[in-house]
Amino acid sequence: MEQPLTITDQQRQALNEAGGGPIFVLDDANREEVVILRMETFQSLSQGFDIRDTYSAQEAALAEVWSDPELDEYNDQTAPPSDS
Repeated sequence: MEQPLTITDQQRQALNEAGGGPIFVLDDANREEVVILRMETFQSLSQGFDIRDTYSAQEAALAEVWSDPELDEYNDQTAPPSDS
């Protein structure tokens, strides 16, 4: 592993204010956005992620949308024709 870069005081302050991150930084040279977060956060995010762990949160977040009666009209218009 390469030697880590040293963060600036401004980045450190932002990281602390964000409770460990992430913080978003703009690289002025190429206008690329970069994310800085603590190693412990990075490791927890990168280990054994299983999308199934998010199903209940997805269902809760979308429950109101799925039960919207206006979507019934959309679904009726986009549904394939029935064979009957």
